[in-house]
Amino acid sequence: MKRLLVALAAFACTFASASVRVPADLDLVGYYHRLPYEWDAARFAPHVSYTDATGVERWLFESFLFIEGHDVKRDLNLSLSATGLSARKDSWEDQLELWLAPGGGVSELDKACAAAAGRIGEPLVRRSVVIAIPDAIMLENFADKNSSTVYWGEVGGKALDFSSDRDRLKAYYWYIDKARKMFDALGCTHLDLAGFYITSEEIHLPWGDTPIERLNCRYKRWEKIIPAVASYCHAKDQGLYWIPYNMAPGYKSWKRLGFDMAWMQPNYYWDLKNPDRHPFDRTMEEIRKYGMGMETEFEFSMVEDEMSRVGVGPDGEGAPAFTPGDVPALRERFREYMRRMLDSGLYGKAPIAVYTGSNALTQLALSPVPADRALYLEFCSFIASSPLRRDRPETVSEIGADGSLVSLKDARTGWNYAGGGGLWRLYYNTKEEKEIEITPEGQSPVITRDKGLTTIEYNGLVSRGKTLGFRLVLKVREEGGGLRFTANLENNEPGTIVRELQYPLVGNLSLPEDFKLLTTHTGGQLFDSPLEAILNVPVRTLYMKPDQYFRQYDLQYPRNAASNCFAFTGEGSGLYFGSHDPSFQQTWHGLRAYPAEGTICPDG
Repeated sequence: MKRLLVALAAFACTFASASVRVPADLDLVGYYHRLPYEWDAARFAPHVSYTDATGVERWLFESFLFIEGHDVKRDLNLSLSATGLSARKDSWEDQLELWLAPGGGVSELDKACAAAAGRIGEPLVRRSVVIAIPDAIMLENFADKNSSTVYWGEVGGKALDFSSDRDRLKAYYWYIDKARKMFDALGCTHLDLAGFYITSEEIHLPWGDTPIERLNCRYKRWEKIIPAVASYCHAKDQGLYWIPYNMAPGYKSWKRLGFDMAWMQPNYYWDLKNPDRHPFDRTMEEIRKYGMGMETEFEFSMVEDEMSRVGVGPDGEGAPAFTPGDVPALRERFREYMRRMLDSGLYGKAPIAVYTGSNALTQLALSPVPADRALYLEFCSFIASSPLRRDRPETVSEIGADGSLVSLKDARTGWNYAGGGGLWRLYYNTKEEKEIEITPEGQSPVITRDKGLTTIEYNGLVSRGKTLGFRLVLKVREEGGGLRFTANLENNEPGTIVRELQYPLVGNLSLPEDFKLLTTHTGGQLFDSPLEAILNVPVRTLYMKPDQYFRQYDLQYPRNAASNCFAFTGEGSGLYFGSHDPSFQQTWHGLRAYPAEGTICPDG
């Protein structure tokens, strides 16, 4: 095997060959019709981070869905219902105010995230928010097909008639635009707006297989509404999401409708007294068949501390059903969700939505009962350990005590790309001699590690037995799933000129057999064999002293490379290198092969 060394640019990361706008986990929050009414930073805190069994505080959920189905102030439906009256524009506006006004739910979540970041450092990815859109219900009283369709309110000074698809879409677009504007005005420091959510848990469609699946579809016209809303969201770089109840009408068509992801509700938790109502085997079959995620579900009925005080817990319809004696069995039913994800092989592949009733997760977290706290930590670990998580580093490195690159791994596959070599080399000139090389061997760095940042500091570099006044500080930071390499070099040695610092060097590069070399050389080139591409470069002199030992493929930006990066790419993963320095400087990426030693390496 030939040794491949990459001395490259300042940023390296592994990547998937395709990506979708899908959160790894989605925490349902924001119910204002349930006690307590307000979601403040303290109530959000156990959703934002947790302290594991070793005493280390860690980030918890990546994404948060603010959802509401009923306007309790006016007793109006925000989600399509066969009973009661449909919500009007003022109800929609109130919902946005509760979530997106200053001091509302989203700003309190941002405050909780900022507090956690102050304690444990910034997350690798910003947390994201999804906002539920109330249903634009055609009829003011859906049970009365003769009721008014002009009840909702105005947009642009014109009363909307919900018998018109166009007018219903105007309401959706107005809501999306207003939500985006209000979110931007908050100036969140730790949250991004990921997209929107269709509140109805069932979508009847004219092509449904059964009469139930087609029920009243001409009064709903979801087949016209949802694709248009999805397109509107996508045009604004926002996702559209949905969580149907178990086997709900429309779940088979979620992709056709334009959703970016849909999660199936197993509804298994509440079936303690009727265990055959929602067979978990069938639920998992359908989730796999239609490429869905799964929602985990529990309420305070499995929180021992809470049940000991209130005495009764609700069923899936909100009716009293469970007693304190049911807590152990309900806990096991909840654990079945985690077991099913693991046993099916979907854990780490399919995203997870999390329903915890009105306040059950916080109640578990703050409970004085050890069994409650243990279950909270068990579930937190299940969520935070998923390989699907974006805040799990996709590329991880290990720096040795001597400052060498011990490993460079894809955390998802476990593949170790490189290891064992120094991270840098330096060339300097004196009046008497040029191209004097200094390497990390024999140096004495001071290494510190703190919250995803490794700092390697050399206060003087040894060359030919003499310590020179070169101060070199290297930093390797976990960032955005990859690694960012930065360097600072000071020359305090009289009579010397530092010609070049090559950093980072990734030596002893090991690539999967299917990996190709992708460069932007002369507009873009793809080489099936990275090694052959390097060995076949024309022989020419780079340095008088060392270059007889290797062949080097050069990418110079902005000279012959169209962009300041290159990558080794495979079918499902890859290794990317790029310089993200905002200053406009010439960058050399060098890919070296050492044929005499029977090995290959990237340098730059």
